[in-house]
Amino acid sequence: GITIPTPSPSGTPNRPWKPYEPDYKCQRCRDMGWLAVNYDVDIHHPDFSRQIPCDCTIQREAAERQTPEYLHSRGLPANPKTFDNFAKRRGTEQMLAACQKLASGTAPYIFLLAYGGVGNGKSHLAQAFARAVNLRGLDCRYYEVADMIALLKSAIPSNAVEERFQELSICPALVLDDFKPDYLRDWGADLFERLISARYRDQRVTLLISNVDLPGIPERIRSRFADPEIGRIVLNSATDYRLRVAAVGELGLPK
Repeated sequence: GITIPTPSPSGTPNRPWKPYEPDYKCQRCRDMGWLAVNYDVDIHHPDFSRQIPCDCTIQREAAERQTPEYLHSRGLPANPKTFDNFAKRRGTEQMLAACQKLASGTAPYIFLLAYGGVGNGKSHLAQAFARAVNLRGLDCRYYEVADMIALLKSAIPSNAVEERFQELSICPALVLDDFKPDYLRDWGADLFERLISARYRDQRVTLLISNVDLPGIPERIRSRFADPEIGRIVLNSATDYRLRVAAVGELGLPK
């Protein structure tokens, strides 16, 4: 009962033919990463053959958006702050809720100005916002205003100021932290106002953070965020967390 394969002319035994079956990591899209919407729609439907990302692509991109390299390219540290590790205190409620709502994409506003005293968590929430927006799949860049002005000034020798300005202008979401009018006194005031106006005109998500009281923020900038249709201004009235922590440690005050 043993069957001996018949040698082929080349001397290699003939074996039953089997079709090639690639070892796909994703059986749904067969490692293409995209799917065509050909089901449940008529051939004349505008969505017919429209390409949509497969779940594997969505998961891969979500993982990439958490890598230190990606975070650095968006101006964030390797371990940015998050909403989950924010120490909620009295006075932070309004800003926290506004940032979370805008980051989730459910807010009726896209322009958010948050102001208040120093050391009360505004920068923590700004980073948390940028991280959450990137994880949602919307490209978000984070800059401290002083660094952004320095970036634009560094482009003067190569005549690339306008190019860098356009990158900031069209970025889907932008966080501008630690705004002070003094940063614009010597150079950049017109560019900064142009940037805010361009993003306002094109209705791109913008978060501006400042420890300057509202009257100290130039009216042409402040008015964009005061627009009731797309803007919101919130106050973080909490006290300086760092001073409070020092007082707790030195004086034994209750937290």
